[in-house]
Amino acid sequence: MKTLEPLFDDVCGSETDAGAERSSAADVERDVVRNPRRRYILAYLYDHENPVGLRALAAGVAATENDAEVDDLTSLECDRVYTALAASHLPQLQNAGLVEFDTDGKEVTLSPAARRNRRLRQYVEEFSE
Repeated sequence: MKTLEPLFDDVCGSETDAGAERSSAADVERDVVRNPRRRYILAYLYDHENPVGLRALAAGVAATENDAEVDDLTSLECDRVYTALAASHLPQLQNAGLVEFDTDGKEVTLSPAARRNRRLRQYVEEFSE
């Protein structure tokens, strides 16, 4: 059984790395990546260099959660994920500095800092399967 706690310090850094400010940022990242749906979002975005539409992202996440192909999903399954992403998950990821979410254009992209964070990517890939 995989556990998450030991990897959080590796992914986000430990308190001794650079003081309390960095620790606070690491705490935010830990809380954000603790949620499976947010890890699915990050995994999807790591696979896409360009901004993706919110509908496409919601469908990709719904497919992962339902272990199905996008074409096999119901509109209800996609709509539920879409609503949760727009209202909760994407704002949290944006506040943590991990994604850029254009609410007007309904497009999402991985932030440059998140794209450069190899440990985060490895963690997301390992725990999003």
